Amino acid sequence: MSGQWWKLVPITYEELRPEIEAFKSVKDWGRLTDNFLWGGGPGSIWGEGDPGIAETQDWFNDDHWKIILPNVKLQARIARELKFKGIMLDVEQYHHHGRGPWRFPFDYHYYAESGYKLTGEVAPRPLSQVADKVYHRAQQYGRAICQVYPGLTLFLIPAIYRPNDLTDREILFPAFLDGLVAGLDDDSPLLLGSEQTYVCSQYSDMAIIRDGTIAQMCSRSRDPDRLRQKLSFAVGIWTDGGHGRRYSDTDVSINHRDPERHKHAVHNALAASDHYGWLYGEKSYYLATDPTPLTRRYLQANTDGHFSQDLNWQPEPKWDMADYTDHDAQMAAADARFWSEIGAEGYRVAFEFPEYWHFYYDTEERGRSIHWKYPHAGWPKISTLRCWQSQSIKANGEGVCRVKFDAPVDLNPRTQQIFLAFGGFPADHHDSWTVVRLNGKGYPIKNLLDVSDRIRPGVSNFLAVELINKTGPGGPLGHVKLLVRNRKKQEN
Repeated sequence: MSGQWWKLVPITYEELRPEIEAFKSVKDWGRLTDNFLWGGGPGSIWGEGDPGIAETQDWFNDDHWKIILPNVKLQARIARELKFKGIMLDVEQYHHHGRGPWRFPFDYHYYAESGYKLTGEVAPRPLSQVADKVYHRAQQYGRAICQVYPGLTLFLIPAIYRPNDLTDREILFPAFLDGLVAGLDDDSPLLLGSEQTYVCSQYSDMAIIRDGTIAQMCSRSRDPDRLRQKLSFAVGIWTDGGHGRRYSDTDVSINHRDPERHKHAVHNALAASDHYGWLYGEKSYYLATDPTPLTRRYLQANTDGHFSQDLNWQPEPKWDMADYTDHDAQMAAADARFWSEIGAEGYRVAFEFPEYWHFYYDTEERGRSIHWKYPHAGWPKISTLRCWQSQSIKANGEGVCRVKFDAPVDLNPRTQQIFLAFGGFPADHHDSWTVVRLNGKGYPIKNLLDVSDRIRPGVSNFLAVELINKTGPGGPLGHVKLLVRNRKKQEN
């Protein structure tokens, strides 16, 4: 019954009756005492619509909201009849995008750049006017569901948090959150569920994301005191995911968390949450009627996580005391060969990065998420010319190197190809989980990366390299430089 409650087709009680009766037939939910009726769907609140319907949702189209609001009222009615705690409103877009002026519901940039033309507008409405309308629609939504189900809990996922600032795609989310607060009745809690804790296991990391999310939303709120009083926070952990969504119910070495780490993750998620911690899974191993011995260990860890654990717990690193002096020398030789040969291929060095970058050894094995989560000013620095085991970090696992740099003002992506070059990174390295992120965009690492589409000439840029070494050596990149090469005429 996930449905598409925000779609532009009226939904009737009768068409949902078989599913309603199926829910009512469940006489005992066991430990599942607080159920929520999912308010998402194949395209979340903003989908591609139904076959034969050219339009998708528009904040400014009153006719659309004459359909959406009765639909969500029906959802609230059903949630109340089924004695559910409330509604889970899922605003993530997954792989479905609107076809109208709003490709993403909170993306003002797309609307202002081209979306407005799809409605015949001569010019885009100013951001402040759009934010007012988003606020108004969210307020209408909150009032509609509370009119039918007073006192329901609205569980909103995913909570959005960006330490540096919200992206263009999320810029209208705070207005939506404020509108919900204004529309929900006084007895209806608003619960923010964070997916950004999915791969965390330590309490301190979960608390940073919790506090940062609430602080960022309040900093952009029209009424921060009221928002802070209304919000509750729920920490989510991903039970069968991690890098590459790897999971096995027989081989624990494949999994992001072993049962001991899972136990602490469950406990810490509950400790960092106001009312609910939540587990997310895609493969339903935990629901198997005949679970494997390993799955039984995870199920026991779930139970044990409800009992007192040390909030200062940290996962134990995999120690690596090998001497990598010879390796570093071989890497330095490869680095020297690379730079001696690259000039003959028509490349010019536009910028050379410093040798020492800020480094974070990631005992949580979060990799792709740690690059944006924390300020790196307090991280120690290591050289890109030697592996981290040669620099006092005697462990295997995952690490992140980060650096901010001002790209040369004379770079011109229209007439030049601009490359990130890692002179010492081995050309035959096949670790698919080593990733470069420039200004938020990820690239599989290799010696030469074309970053023409992401570089920002003349201003500050942010570069992170996520390095995953299950066995050492970890992290040598060699000298790192920006290279340019003139485009051929047909590429201009």
